[in-house]
Amino acid sequence: MEPGLSDPTTVMYRAPSDITVLRNYAVSGQSNTPVFSELQIWAPSGAVANDREATLSLVRGDNNEEFMDVYNNGYSSETQYGIRIQKRSTGSYRDFVFDQYDGTNPKLPIMALASDRTVHMRSHGDSTNWTGTDSIHATASVTTTDATQTTLFALTLDDNRSYFITARVVGRRSDGMQRAFYWRAALAYRQGAGATMQGSVVNLATVESDSSWDSTIDASGNDARLRATGVAATTIYWVATIEYQSVSSSS
Repeated sequence: MEPGLSDPTTVMYRAPSDITVLRNYAVSGQSNTPVFSELQIWAPSGAVANDREATLSLVRGDNNEEFMDVYNNGYSSETQYGIRIQKRSTGSYRDFVFDQYDGTNPKLPIMALASDRTVHMRSHGDSTNWTGTDSIHATASVTTTDATQTTLFALTLDDNRSYFITARVVGRRSDGMQRAFYWRAALAYRQGAGATMQGSVVNLATVESDSSWDSTIDASGNDARLRATGVAATTIYWVATIEYQSVSSSS
């Protein structure tokens, strides 16, 4: 409360539906009428040398099982700003979602950082139709030491859905003497049975220093798989960026 006033200018109270509200009011006679509300979480001085942290934690669960931190860390091992999703004990990681909501109509999803660490993007349709049609971005890595075809990424297909899949793959021999880049695209689906490839995998680009290396997309069981093939007695490090999207029906 501002000195000389009988009414508080900043109030915290409990609103209906168990919502806690922190609110600024313009009070008659106030010397500086508030024009904004700002909540500051201010760590002590000392910065990195003394390890300081300013964090807002949003916690759900009696034993801090699941929580999200918005933080400003100043540690000798970690000096950065960020958002961190955490779990303890029996908690689970949850999707981190950006959506739009007008309070009446279904929420409109825009982007989600899924609990499996894939990124889902969606700017079309609405939340009651075109379900599961997000554009999904994932990365993967694997090491090969022989010529055995190895799975770099596996995508389990849902039944009654068609998927486009694109993958960009980079490989590097451990001593740096050889390297390769592959860009592949495929159409895969499930329709009352296991995963099936529609036609051939499209070779969008192949750039390699050893033609024995390869990468392709195939189907096994209910999965579409991104595969990498190296050579005998050679350590090769592979990384990939995979994008996919699927459709079943509009509702």
